Amino acid sequence: MIRYNKEENLNQLIYFIIAILVVGSIGIWLPPFLEGKMELKSFSINLTTFFTTIVVAGSMDFILKSIDSESQNLKLQFLKSIAGLIASIGWIVLILVFLTLKEWEIVPLIMAIIGSIASLLLWWHNNLDNPIFNDKIRSEGNEIHGKKWK
Repeated sequence: MIRYNKEENLNQLIYFIIAILVVGSIGIWLPPFLEGKMELKSFSINLTTFFTTIVVAGSMDFILKSIDSESQNLKLQFLKSIAGLIASIGWIVLILVFLTLKEWEIVPLIMAIIGSIASLLLWWHNNLDNPIFNDKIRSEGNEIHGKKWK
């Protein structure tokens, strides 16, 4: 399911931990840290905004990669990306509906956690073959295009 090669994906893992998990999630953990308390409703909302940005950015990245590729399945890839965006918007609407119901406070938290895990998996999948993170691809590019290729 999740492909990880220590030699090829170490840069990706470091970037993922620092930029996505620590800095990217600052809106989740900083407010309770500064306020000294954490409300379940606020935490659910913060988690939802976190995964929303990752899903939208990941879906748009997938769409742009699909447009750039010479794949025969361009329409299918585009439709899958749009379907993912629509599904995530629907998921967010459901979370917001459940947030208005007092007796269902745990449901939005569970949904936000599921959405966050799915968005992080999407980010990882979208960046598996990204030459910025993959030393093997970068070294192959250097061999083909010369040392100035980054």
